[in-house]
Amino acid sequence: MLMSYARRAFLFVALVFSSFYCVASSAPSVAEYAFPPPSVDSSYRDEELVDLWNSLSDIYHPSSNDYLKFQEYLQHGRRPYLDTLFHKIVQNGWVSSENLDRSQTRADRILQQFRFVGPKGEMPFQKTVVMGGATLEDRSSCIIMYSSYNFDNTYGPDLYSAKMQRVVRDLEEEGYRGHVLFRLGGYPLEEKGGLRLAHVPYSFKILSFIEAAMMGYQEVLWIDTSIHPSNDLSSVFSTIRNNGYFLLSNESMVDSDYQDGIIPDDTVHYCGLTGDDLSHIPHMAAGIVGLSFRNRSQSDFMEEWYRLTAATLPAMSLYPEEFLIAVAAWKTKKPPTGHFSDYIYGKLTVPSRPHQAQKPFWYDKN
Repeated sequence: MLMSYARRAFLFVALVFSSFYCVASSAPSVAEYAFPPPSVDSSYRDEELVDLWNSLSDIYHPSSNDYLKFQEYLQHGRRPYLDTLFHKIVQNGWVSSENLDRSQTRADRILQQFRFVGPKGEMPFQKTVVMGGATLEDRSSCIIMYSSYNFDNTYGPDLYSAKMQRVVRDLEEEGYRGHVLFRLGGYPLEEKGGLRLAHVPYSFKILSFIEAAMMGYQEVLWIDTSIHPSNDLSSVFSTIRNNGYFLLSNESMVDSDYQDGIIPDDTVHYCGLTGDDLSHIPHMAAGIVGLSFRNRSQSDFMEEWYRLTAATLPAMSLYPEEFLIAVAAWKTKKPPTGHFSDYIYGKLTVPSRPHQAQKPFWYDKN
């Protein structure tokens, strides 16, 4: 019998807190950073969204009821900015207009069924795990992760939080040295208005980077909960430090996504692109992204990614953050640092978990 949702979430917290050399009782104090502006905001507005923001008791310190209001909006709201995306789904013939049910498409995961709190009211939290002999004051290397309170229904009845737990354990076992900053539920940068971007799918990734930068971290690596380390990742952080970023392509251009109907015409327009531009833009993987904040020389990429995200409409594709990362990298002249397949073992090619391997990552959807 499957363990209850709340029980598994509780076990994740307890296991993480008991398993590492040092677990900070709270996240490091927030320092000022030149980017972004003092508060997070969306440059997109519609009446329904503004009414939602105004209905919250405190958008900067949301209550459980505030989170539930937002969840209700994501699931049942009109959300007119989605029209471009769902029109494309009908146009592609993936579903008829008569039978269109937003909850039955891939958007079920990325656009609507998002859980800020647990099913029994479990509130969000953020923690910093320090491992590999690093100190709490050492801000040179940080891995960031985020998990909602959702189940991963696509690849099995598993909490995303449980998947995150396994990644954190693998990092420690592979000898990673540095911090792991993870958040369960809620949304990044809430105290600066992060919820104003929570309607944009996968905006938690760019906000997590901004949050880590504001906390003083120098080299920051995002990994999805399906991405596991197969060595100590020192080579990855060396690339981030020396190159200023770590971006992997999937060896195709985004025009193939456009031709496959994944990216609507309007979305291309909202990004300030033409159809011809798409054939020159490498498709970037979003499951592994690294940025350096040692100086502002590379901040143009993050600023462009943030600008596109805050505009909302450029994110209306079936691979929202991958497309925005690709566009931001192309506009700021950041070519890929490598190919995704060169850095990761696929599940089908590795029957068991690789350990101290040449490629730094392995991919597991279980």
